[in-house]
Amino acid sequence: MEYRYPATLEPDQEGRVMVRFADLPEALTDGADLAEALVEAADCLSEALASRIVDGEEIPRPTEARTDQHIISPSPTIALKAALYMALRHRDMTVADLAARLDMDWHQAARLIDPRRASKLTSLAAALGVLECQIRLSVYDPDEIDARLDAQLRAHRSRSGRVPPLVRSRPEGDEARAPERSSEGQSS
Repeated sequence: MEYRYPATLEPDQEGRVMVRFADLPEALTDGADLAEALVEAADCLSEALASRIVDGEEIPRPTEARTDQHIISPSPTIALKAALYMALRHRDMTVADLAARLDMDWHQAARLIDPRRASKLTSLAAALGVLECQIRLSVYDPDEIDARLDAQLRAHRSRSGRVPPLVRSRPEGDEARAPERSSEGQSS
């Protein structure tokens, strides 16, 4: 499962940009402009996923994004903790089962899932590996402007009637879309 969720961004009456996640109704945030709202959205999504882990709740699969929505990703650590948490749930496994497979103390295994505790990405990858889960990582070059983001920004401008400030790495124009660079590999 990919932990990238569609978010709806809409201006409110005061001109702030409101962010809502249909898949996670408890996740609501805003920003003074589009750029700030997108940063706040990633943090809000991370917190919503962390809260579901702490509360022992199901983490829903992301729905298909509409063209007027933004795709938001949580922090990498929270995404891996959520993946590990859900992998254990779907296998009807406990933290003790994970600890036995990893040959570690129960408390160490519990820290891997706890979103309030720091975990090394390599440790999370090892835990997912013993559950035969595969980590796929995609990276977009920040110097390239994604054509979809430009289209969404134009749509936002036309809906709100104002131009939200956006930090760009180069001037607007006919930039080429950066090809997605993807690495796939079995975690070990």
